[in-house]
Amino acid sequence: MESEYNNAIAGKLFQGADTPNMVTDTSPTHYARWKIEPISFIMHNDLPYAEGNVVKYILRYKYKDGIKDLDKAIRYIEMIKEKEYGFKQEKK
Repeated sequence: MESEYNNAIAGKLFQGADTPNMVTDTSPTHYARWKIEPISFIMHNDLPYAEGNVVKYILRYKYKDGIKDLDKAIRYIEMIKEKEYGFKQEKK
């Protein structure tokens, strides 16, 4: 189900593009610097939402929101741990 959703979103995002890896004029610079845009990697590998966001935030933190992006990546990793292993991080 999630894969179908990702493919539907990808179809809308890449409408008219020759290839999903194509960097367009509207690609933000913090994503377009890579050989493969994070969204292309995420979609081609059918990553679930939370895992895709980890990739996105880790790749952009130096070029966009710094520690805020790292905190977001950590939060998504904590959610993945909780979902997959029943592990909930205790607040300090």
